[in-house]
Amino acid sequence: KTSPTDTATSKSPPGLLRRSRMSRSIATPRSRLSAAVKHEYEEKIAKLRSQLQRENQETSSRLEKDLDLLREKELGGHKDKIQAYRLVIDVMASLYSDIQHAVRTQVLDQAIIDRYNQAWVQCYGYLSMLAPQDVMDAYDRLNDYILNILSGRSPLQEWAVTRTHALAFLNTVRRDVGLAGAPVEYHGNL
Repeated sequence: KTSPTDTATSKSPPGLLRRSRMSRSIATPRSRLSAAVKHEYEEKIAKLRSQLQRENQETSSRLEKDLDLLREKELGGHKDKIQAYRLVIDVMASLYSDIQHAVRTQVLDQAIIDRYNQAWVQCYGYLSMLAPQDVMDAYDRLNDYILNILSGRSPLQEWAVTRTHALAFLNTVRRDVGLAGAPVEYHGNL
């Protein structure tokens, strides 16, 4: 059996049938040019894509190294800051203990004053390299209080006044090192 299209094609002249079959299988110069241009653009796009991937990998690698260096620097700086704050707190606590003893015994030895003068300048140097201004201000208030006592310009007041200055300094330090939460307060009875 033949289909209606076969009969229509069979009624066409034999040369026309041959030409229509040939035109389907033979590419025209225009279609060959389109294929060549398409192939050329596909190659260019593939090269560009490869180049962009390579550049992205290089940039990503460089940024990761930069981030690692920055992270090390920040962590190292944070550790240095904590270490400096600990040193200052240790020195101030030790010296204040000596001052308290001297006041109780009513003998303020020049050696204590000299030792304090050397230590506070050393502490100030450590702090000034790493601490922000608000920490420096809190340290200055505590230090001025103690220097006024040592110079005789102010009497040693009760411990609560010293504690207020010390806690203000410690809470400013805590904020600087990122310890969140409410400030430390004294809830004792002294």
